[in-house]
Amino acid sequence: MAAKTLDRKRAPGRKKPSTVAENVTEGVVVIQHGEKRFRLRRPISLKVERSEGWVWLECPAVGILAAEKTEVAALQSFAEEFAFCWEFYAQEDDRKLTAGARKLKKSLLLLVAAVEKA
Repeated sequence: MAAKTLDRKRAPGRKKPSTVAENVTEGVVVIQHGEKRFRLRRPISLKVERSEGWVWLECPAVGILAAEKTEVAALQSFAEEFAFCWEFYAQEDDRKLTAGARKLKKSLLLLVAAVEKA
């Protein structure tokens, strides 16, 4: 009987929260680049495609696409692009942005709960 009490299983469909820094593409709740850590309001999953020696990662939630020769490099590139978009779009005054850039800003602001120093 003691063995049963120690056998704790996760509820079906429940996954451990992950980060891009952990080199995962499913259930991501933290994206880290350099000294910035982006805590997300909800988990996201990155769409992964492999073609002709390239790994393509896409985040439909914000429309960011990254491509590199390895999955680890693509994840790093994705995190870099996410941080760039945060700095140059999400933090910019709406009057200085195009309609498309304002849409990206809104998507980022709805997705990111907090930005912390890593």
